[in-house]
Amino acid sequence: MFNKKVKCITVMFLSTCMVLASGCSNNTASVEPDSTATTASVISKVESQLYRSTDTSSNLDKNSTILYYKNEDGLIVPIMRKLDKTLDVQDVVNLLISTDEISADLTKMNLSALIPKDTTVVVTLDDKVANVNFKNLKNKNAKDEASMVAGVVNTLLSLPTVDSVRITLNGKAAEQMAYGTNISKHITQLDYNVETISRSVNVNTAKKIKLYYLSPEGYLIVPTIRYIETKVTAENLVNELLKGPDDAQNLLTGIPEGTKLNSSKISADGIVTLDFSSEFNDIKEYTELNTTILKTIILTCEQLKEVQGVEITVDGEALEMDTTTLSSPVYANEY
Repeated sequence: MFNKKVKCITVMFLSTCMVLASGCSNNTASVEPDSTATTASVISKVESQLYRSTDTSSNLDKNSTILYYKNEDGLIVPIMRKLDKTLDVQDVVNLLISTDEISADLTKMNLSALIPKDTTVVVTLDDKVANVNFKNLKNKNAKDEASMVAGVVNTLLSLPTVDSVRITLNGKAAEQMAYGTNISKHITQLDYNVETISRSVNVNTAKKIKLYYLSPEGYLIVPTIRYIETKVTAENLVNELLKGPDDAQNLLTGIPEGTKLNSSKISADGIVTLDFSSEFNDIKEYTELNTTILKTIILTCEQLKEVQGVEITVDGEALEMDTTTLSSPVYANEY
């Protein structure tokens, strides 16, 4: 229920953070690709988790695993699932196969598994290298193939026991898969949900950022990657978020239409204050989505390693709204 009044929304990060390998390019040293856990003080301090391709599970419950599936538009969606036992690498990958049971379960979230039904997958672990062998693999097209590889790789890289992934087909090494996906080398990071890159953007010098939007249904958060040529600051990140998602990705911002960022400032202790225009107050009307919308802003800002918290105001005044008390831990998508 949305029955608690808050004067502002503040998110404070845990003091211990891991530096992770993927996310933003090397020329954005001020950006930490994806931070790990946060404590949020919306009503009470809670823990918040950001999903990323090289996220480790050290901050998760031992029976929690981050799994990557796809939505109806083929975008990859990370889901934190709590299980009744600790899984090994084979068990984890088995959860990505489109069996009747898993498909029925995922349908509740308008998601589907990435590995085609009747595919045999054998996964072994050798010195933090996950060796994945596919047999009888029959993807429908190049997009499904690329999504499957990205989902499997990112799921495995989310485990603290895995540093890289090696893919083979029918027990043999291969340069590429049936539709051209390169599997010739060990994979240590693999981007997904990359927006269409404008011809005016030089990818060799542009910065790679992650933005967080809502699925068409509004209740799942979907990360996307965008290349920008401006400096990566909280102000620029939020302004990029306000521009909205790539039309081709069929996602929503959730942020009220017409909202502008009046200002952004960071305090000496790393608290970023985002002051929005009056249109942002309409978020209070989205009683079932306002917490999720706020999370997309917070997750986007977390990329900056110097940011230790986020505070939101509207035209200089504290944001007053009904919101839920978030349980601990809280994840972008939890099932």
